[in-house]
Amino acid sequence: MILEAQPVIMDCRGWWLMCVSAVGMVYIWNLKTMSAPHPPISVAPILDVAAHTQGPHLTRSPGIVFARLNSEGRVVVAMSNGEGYVYNPMMYIWQRISELWWSVGSQYWNTTDSSVSNIRSSADSASSSKEKYDRVSIENISAGIIPSLERSTTNQFLLQGRAFYLQRLIKALISAEGYETFESSVSVAHLENRVAAARIMGAREEFKIYLSMYVKRLGAEGLKGKIEELLRSLTGDLIGEDDDEEEGEKDGEGEMICGWKREDLLKEAVLILGKSSIAARTGEMGC
Repeated sequence: MILEAQPVIMDCRGWWLMCVSAVGMVYIWNLKTMSAPHPPISVAPILDVAAHTQGPHLTRSPGIVFARLNSEGRVVVAMSNGEGYVYNPMMYIWQRISELWWSVGSQYWNTTDSSVSNIRSSADSASSSKEKYDRVSIENISAGIIPSLERSTTNQFLLQGRAFYLQRLIKALISAEGYETFESSVSVAHLENRVAAARIMGAREEFKIYLSMYVKRLGAEGLKGKIEELLRSLTGDLIGEDDDEEEGEKDGEGEMICGWKREDLLKEAVLILGKSSIAARTGEMGC
């Protein structure tokens, strides 16, 4: 295989091989089928190479800290400015899944919720060995791609010396009148970002864990609108569109979401919401 420039970053995950050349082109191949999931892509958008043309002075561009593959052949890149990106092969675009904003406002940054272990179904034990290269469990959640990107964001954040200033700013904002729900809103948005990122990357186990955490938080906050939206998405009826349009728009997932049956995800979501409702009623009776 002959490239236009010297390879500078290479990674292998199962049958997937990734190569980043010196001119910023990313190649991904499936060595088993001798094919590529998408054409070569450039890292120019995430390097912000055009920033120097937007003003009279030169601006510092971020660099690549690491570039890795997951078991689905999706490339994940961590930048020196703390941001993390994944390439979406369906939309042919880079998407940001980790940034400094979440680290100062979310209660879930660099944390996991071990209490979701009691709602995992018995079907988990029967899962295939497809995820053996990046298996994620409650006990070993730190091995996941998303936590790895968040740790990189934290490290770069501390290196730049802005962590202390921004944390003081957020604490002052939270204590101000009218911003009582600020931290809660950021935390919910952070969990939504985690769920969406895991789905984009095809991270099956991470998606299940973060979805459970998200549902539990919605139940605790009593966010009826978001709960209804989530349940509609799990049942396949997102916004009441025509059935014919929905059938035509299905992209192969059908009854599956990120490797999980919609029915199983819906059952667990309802179970978590039911437990949250019972806990809330118990608390009210105790008061």
